[in-house]
Amino acid sequence: MTFARELPGKLIPSSASLLFCATQELLKWHTLVVAASELLAVLALALRTRFLQTAGQSARR
Repeated sequence: MTFARELPGKLIPSSASLLFCATQELLKWHTLVVAASELLAVLALALRTRFLQTAGQSARR
């Protein structure tokens, strides 16, 4: 095992593996957040369309 002071600018193996694991976790959560935001956007569009149709029918009466 080498110390970081001996190799400035280099990652020691344990730091590199922790960085890799942390990056994987962030990407996993990022994917879930993107999927949820896309689902919310579709839901908002569907609700907006539904309310506009209802408002249009009420205005015709």
